[in-house]
Amino acid sequence: VVREINAPDGFNKTNETIKIVIDEKYVVQEEMYRLVNIPDHYEFRKVDNNGNAMAGVKFTLENESGTIIGTYVSDTNGIVRISNLAPGKYVIREIETLEGFVLSDDVITLTIDEHYTVPEAMFTFINYPIIRTGVDMYNPYVWVGIGLIIIAIVEAIWFIYYKRKKKHEQ
Repeated sequence: VVREINAPDGFNKTNETIKIVIDEKYVVQEEMYRLVNIPDHYEFRKVDNNGNAMAGVKFTLENESGTIIGTYVSDTNGIVRISNLAPGKYVIREIETLEGFVLSDDVITLTIDEHYTVPEAMFTFINYPIIRTGVDMYNPYVWVGIGLIIIAIVEAIWFIYYKRKKKHEQ
């Protein structure tokens, strides 16, 4: 019986067991047996639209039935590392970003199995700043501007009234 006892750091131990019977009927196999170690972790990065790392952004890890099995936060380099992943299907989504930014709509769907290969480039979530539209009524300059417009309208009405009054007096 061939069975893996310990896996290398960063990998799941394979659960596969190979039974080999060597007796008078044994024939040497041309193909070797293949045991695959599956990674037990996944990493991705969080940046703003200028490529700057964003620390403190929260993500969830969900299993294939949609149950949240963990919450993770980006570090000072914007890196999120999810460790101790068993083989399976997962979804990673952003749930909370920094003030002044819009949540990313990106979602990572991940299958950790014997066919998984580590990507050449780390997946990157990008956040864009909130685009402010409209008027901020709490800004004192808005009220100063409204006051100046009212004064200008009152003066224009007074000017028109005064001109008409002078014309009628003549």
